[in-house]
Amino acid sequence: MNLSNDMIVLGIVFLAVLVCVLVFLPVFFVRDPGPGGNAESGLEAFDDPVRRFIDPDDLQKMRYSACMIVSVIGLAAVIAFRLYWGVPFLAGLALLAYQLPHWIVMWKVRKRNEQFEEGMLDFTILIANTLRAGIALPSAIEMAIQTVGGVIREEFTIVLREHQLGMDLAESIERLTKRIRSENLLLFSATICVTMRTGGSMADVLDHVIATIRQRTAFQDKLKTMISQSEFEAFAISLSPLAAFVILYLLDSRLMRPMLTTPIGLGAIGVVVLLEIIGFFVLKKVTRVKF
Repeated sequence: MNLSNDMIVLGIVFLAVLVCVLVFLPVFFVRDPGPGGNAESGLEAFDDPVRRFIDPDDLQKMRYSACMIVSVIGLAAVIAFRLYWGVPFLAGLALLAYQLPHWIVMWKVRKRNEQFEEGMLDFTILIANTLRAGIALPSAIEMAIQTVGGVIREEFTIVLREHQLGMDLAESIERLTKRIRSENLLLFSATICVTMRTGGSMADVLDHVIATIRQRTAFQDKLKTMISQSEFEAFAISLSPLAAFVILYLLDSRLMRPMLTTPIGLGAIGVVVLLEIIGFFVLKKVTRVKF
């Protein structure tokens, strides 16, 4: 009788998870462009950095699918092994599975921005030298991207194509700042746009931009080294309970074995792992410096 009641409860939980995943989440997150003007324009959609890797609607479907798969497999494991204490942790795993695809895409976007940021110094130097030789800015950009390559070549090729189709070059560069998050790009864009509208020697102004980028790059390298040390300390602190458990288990396995063989012990381990994960991300958040 108790087993039947447990099965009924787990069945209700299973149906609730399915309803949340398949019904309620799409209501809150899926956008309906409609027949009118509520949809994004082509240019605004193109400026979305996520679209470099995946369509936002496909990303939402992937998040729902990951959440549902984890929920189904987890509930099946709970029913098969009677791990009823693991139902709260299953909810956390489902939420983590829902967020994981978004985190992966954001990581790719951040890496792309970092690659662009690293190449801006060489790109700006090439632009300044080419302008000093008397070449126009569009031609200077075209020559520079052939040398630099990578993400900069991809993005500034789009800038040149937009300019060839009739868009003002300054406006096209400003649109680039929406696709790529880069402080060096913002500095370069502001310099180009102001100089084109007010006049003056763009090569001389870019020399000051180059000096500023070099100083910022040196400072950021030192800062990244300090952040890496802080992240290693957070990682070491988070692993210290595991090291303590292994040492105690080797010293007295009979005393520590109930932690691995009883529901209470496994539940305690689950709580500790959850708190360690939360503590690790809190430490990373505290030591992270935005620049």
